[in-house]
Amino acid sequence: MKPRSLEKHIFIYKLLSSSVINALQLIQNIREENKIGEGTYRDIYQVSPDLCAKKIKSTHKKSYKIFSISYPTNTYTLIKFGIKNFNEYEYQEYLKIKDAIPNELANSFANIEGVVEDILFQKLVKDLSENISKPLTQKKRIDNSYFWNRINQLKEFFLDEKIYNFNVKPDNILIKELDSETFIPVITDYKRIGPRTYPFQPQLVFSDIAQKKIVRRFDRLILEYKY
Repeated sequence: MKPRSLEKHIFIYKLLSSSVINALQLIQNIREENKIGEGTYRDIYQVSPDLCAKKIKSTHKKSYKIFSISYPTNTYTLIKFGIKNFNEYEYQEYLKIKDAIPNELANSFANIEGVVEDILFQKLVKDLSENISKPLTQKKRIDNSYFWNRINQLKEFFLDEKIYNFNVKPDNILIKELDSETFIPVITDYKRIGPRTYPFQPQLVFSDIAQKKIVRRFDRLILEYKY
């Protein structure tokens, strides 16, 4: 990826107070060998020891019964969700909930440092060993009472604050090891909060229905992964 303007790189550098390397280097580090994951609409790169970059894919492939079509990703999300830039949307949703997060749950939410155009910068989640924490999908079952107590606390937080994060699913939850016996879940994705990102489920505008969907998400996690 080539830099678009020096001014934007300077802005990134100012925005990312936790980074100790310059903005140009962050941009240059968005390359294939630094890729650490991907989602439906974004690729994820480690761009510094403490930061990852979520970059919107240039195209999104939609498969139908007998054929598939590739759309520009921003065009696809604009048509489907009314959201042109999922990174900017996610950042704004994160800012809305950030102040509501109680101190005792703060380490279960991955910090978003900032977003510029199609790149979102997020704090890497690491274990005590400094290794990047693994997603829940890489575990079969977890036998750790602290972890599951925290899962229940997160569920109650979302319900009490009426924050309907429908993207609570195994590949968006990392297992952070605080020590050899203490694990906590860390939520890394905030882009599907509220009914807007489920345009074909208009009933989610009603709080009681949205709450039931949240409860189902958490119940499914417990059923599939609790030992």
